[in-house]
Amino acid sequence: MRGTKVLARLLVLGLSCTWGWTASANAIWRPVQPGKRKGISGLAFIQKQDQVCQFLAVHDNKGDEDQPRLAVLGVPSQGPISYQALTWPTESSLPLDLEALASVPNTKTEYVAVTSLGVVYHLQLDLQTNTVKILHAAQLPPGKQLSNIEGFALQQMDNQFIAVWAHRGQDTDPAILFWGQYFPEQTKITVKGSIPFQVPWPQQNVRHISDLKIAPDGSLYITAASDPGNQGPFQSAVYGVGSFPFHQAKPRDVQQQAPSTLTPLYRFPFNKVEAIALIPGKDGGIFVASDDEKFGSSLAGHCWAGPN
Repeated sequence: MRGTKVLARLLVLGLSCTWGWTASANAIWRPVQPGKRKGISGLAFIQKQDQVCQFLAVHDNKGDEDQPRLAVLGVPSQGPISYQALTWPTESSLPLDLEALASVPNTKTEYVAVTSLGVVYHLQLDLQTNTVKILHAAQLPPGKQLSNIEGFALQQMDNQFIAVWAHRGQDTDPAILFWGQYFPEQTKITVKGSIPFQVPWPQQNVRHISDLKIAPDGSLYITAASDPGNQGPFQSAVYGVGSFPFHQAKPRDVQQQAPSTLTPLYRFPFNKVEAIALIPGKDGGIFVASDDEKFGSSLAGHCWAGPN
């Protein structure tokens, strides 16, 4: 049925509640780091060890090496979040404006970080030495025609790396959601389709897609954020916007949901969410992180204290 094609069915709130906070609970935000240079623009789960969830995070800095690009976060079930900045590999020039981060499926140490201009860095993380290595680099199509990429996700289906990414949009200018295939060994990404996308809330100074992730079952989650400037006030929301039967998806199968039919799964009235991470399984959940400009960064989500 066509209604089951890409972006053609809505996820209901009851489904989303298996992923994070209960429907009646408010997210509890915990500070990560102060200051404009420590805002979080991308987030990926690493592992849970000793009842601490570890994440890799990217910062959208554009200056010299004094402005960090990568960091490892330690998130306990309670208490403060630890922060360890990582040095960008010296064999590569510093990236400008990292805006997205994704785990590479079926690996434990590989991640993909993407700039707003669509430069893709395939990284390998070594937690023993707190270092990263660049394995591959690629360019998102269609080149630099779209200069505000803010979300990138990977999932493996039918022995293929499926990539989904988004130009953020602004107010009446819709976001553009793209999907295709990632070929790391060939340093190539191909486009299979795209669609314009808008959210109903936030309503002012809105970036319609500030990040996105794909669950293992193909469900797509996006965040949207209001950014009126360094002083705020900020607003954000999480949406479940459909599912991806990727092996069947073709551009003609795509239908855009009218903004009026979308319902936020979660609303955040004071934070600018620019990063989302999904942890599947009974101990999993949704984690979101913010780039609150001069107010620094915060994270919401619970690291369950059960066994690994």
